[in-house]
Amino acid sequence: MVLKGMIKGFGMLPCGVVRMNFGQPVLLTEYLSSLSTCVKTKAPARLRRVPNSFSYRELLPWNSPKVGVDRALVRGIGLHVIYEAAHIGSIHLSSVLATVMLCKYRDGSPREHVERDVEWLCERLIFQGYEVVGWQHRVTSSRRAVDYAHTFLGDSLETTETRVKPVGTHRSLVRLAYSRNALLPALALKAALGLALSPFTTGQVLALDDVIDDAILICEGRFYPRDDPFCP
Repeated sequence: MVLKGMIKGFGMLPCGVVRMNFGQPVLLTEYLSSLSTCVKTKAPARLRRVPNSFSYRELLPWNSPKVGVDRALVRGIGLHVIYEAAHIGSIHLSSVLATVMLCKYRDGSPREHVERDVEWLCERLIFQGYEVVGWQHRVTSSRRAVDYAHTFLGDSLETTETRVKPVGTHRSLVRLAYSRNALLPALALKAALGLALSPFTTGQVLALDDVIDDAILICEGRFYPRDDPFCP
């Protein structure tokens, strides 16, 4: 049945666009060597395999006396894969609009302000190397972008010709928050740095090491979930 469906699909008209990005190839041995400086004890240049017929965790020797080292390497590889996969993914315009509304205009705003901020955020994401689905640099108008994004957010937003406002129900806010999460890989580390800088006044001279230490504390669990791969 699957083969029959595939054959029939060749005769159908195009119904969409598929984007594939395999990312930058990484040599595992070189990556493991780079991780060796991040663990307290000297890490091996490669992971040992342990024969185990009833477990798929061949690269993680739970019973090894050096389990901490190997576990750190496996964890580092896993976080790296998640981080890279998230950063080569596409961001939809609906996620951009949801982020703007929840983070800045939760009580509503004139439509022209929303359109301006959606355009600014789309351009910033493109500058960072992300692709925003539904937005083309210097082609898409901000008004059309808001209209397009609103079709995917349904009744979570009240949109008129002059004003945009989130619907105040719990279900609508959860839906907007879910859409907003797509921007987490792009904004999490910057948000941590912003929080680290927030206690200081304008013009105050700061020690870079102090700012970095505060940002690391934030990333390690004070404000972000533990092991957040987007805030390394």
